[in-house]
Amino acid sequence: QQAMIFYARASDQGSKETSFRLGQLYEVGDEEIPGNLQTAGRYYLTAAKQQHASALTELERLLEVSKDHQLEYELGDFYFNSLNNKSAALKWYKRSAEHGNASASSRLQSIANSDAEFAYVVGKAYEEDVKAKDHIQKAIGYYVIAVQKNQANAKAALDALANSGNAKA
Repeated sequence: QQAMIFYARASDQGSKETSFRLGQLYEVGDEEIPGNLQTAGRYYLTAAKQQHASALTELERLLEVSKDHQLEYELGDFYFNSLNNKSAALKWYKRSAEHGNASASSRLQSIANSDAEFAYVVGKAYEEDVKAKDHIQKAIGYYVIAVQKNQANAKAALDALANSGNAKA
């Protein structure tokens, strides 16, 4: 137990290897440390922020089974704000929103309102995601935002939806 306190301090002080190792320990657990996927995910995210090479891969793998909507949201933020990777940010914000995180829905909307290309890409993602609830209505909403901002492909996408029988388009 004393060792865990030491490791947690090292993680807090920026040790990416320690953060990553704590993620691994909490993921599987052992005799002294009960497994805890949420805590494991938090340490993997910390390690990713500390630029550990494998941390993002491990966190994404973990989120495939744990479905922690808050951690999905935070991963979206990390991709968007720190790595400037909009497509990965979209994936995790969208997944978080689908798991019931209202903040993720708001974040998608906020980014779309300031970035026409992002609005179009979100619309396309929803149009293609037949498993998402109200996917066509969501796609139309984002396409409309993109059209209002003169995004080149959004009008054609709306027209295609209208021509395929989606009256709301």
